[in-house]
Amino acid sequence: MATIATLDVLLRAGTAAFNAGMKSAQNTLKSFQSVVSSVNSKLAALGAGISVGAFAAITKNAMESIEQTANLADALNVSVESLTELQHAAQMSGSNAETLNNALAKMTETLGDASMKGGAAAQALAAIGLDAKELANMAPDEAFREISEAISKVQNPAQRLSVIMDLFGKQGRQLANTLMLGKEGLADAAEEAHRLGIAFSAIDAAKVRAANDAIDRMRAVFQGF
Repeated sequence: MATIATLDVLLRAGTAAFNAGMKSAQNTLKSFQSVVSSVNSKLAALGAGISVGAFAAITKNAMESIEQTANLADALNVSVESLTELQHAAQMSGSNAETLNNALAKMTETLGDASMKGGAAAQALAAIGLDAKELANMAPDEAFREISEAISKVQNPAQRLSVIMDLFGKQGRQLANTLMLGKEGLADAAEEAHRLGIAFSAIDAAKVRAANDAIDRMRAVFQGF
C-alpha cells in the first residue's frame, strides 16, 4: 500500500507539472499561430502544395532559423527585420546571407577603427564622400545603406572594388553586386522580402523564441515521467 500511495503522490505531482507546462506552452504557442498561419498562407499563394508532415518539418526548421537570425541580429546590433531584408538583397544579387553577415561584422569593426585612427578605410570613405565618424555613429544596417548608395555612384570599377575591399575585407568581393544596388535597389529587395514573407519583425522573432521555449518546457515535462 505504501508503494501505491507513493506512486499516487508522484503521479499527482507529475500530472500537475505536466498540466502547468502544457498550459504555459499552449498559451505561448497560440500567440505563435498567427506567424505559422502567415507562412502557410504565403506558401499556398505560391502554389506550394505540401503535406501536414512536411509543413511541420518546414515550420520547425524555420523556427530554429528565425531564432538563430534574431540572435545574430542582436550580436550585430541591427534589427532582425533589417537584417533579413539585407540578407534577401544579398541572395538576390548573387551573394548569400552568410557573406552579408560577415561583411556587416567586418564593416562595423572597420568603421570603429577608421573613426578613431583614420587610415586607409577612412581615406576610402572620404574619396566617395562619406565620413567614418558619422557612419560609426549610425546603426550598422543604416551605415551599410549609406555606403551602398555611395559605392553605386562610383564609375571606376577598380576604385569601387578597392573601396569595397578596404571596408568589408575579402568577403567584400562577393558582396560587390549587392553594394551596387544602392538605397533604391536595397529598398526594392526589402519590399520583396516582406511580400514573400522572408523578412520578419522583432515581434515575430519574439513569438518564435517564446514558442521554442514552450516546446522545450513541454519536452522537459515529458522527460520527467
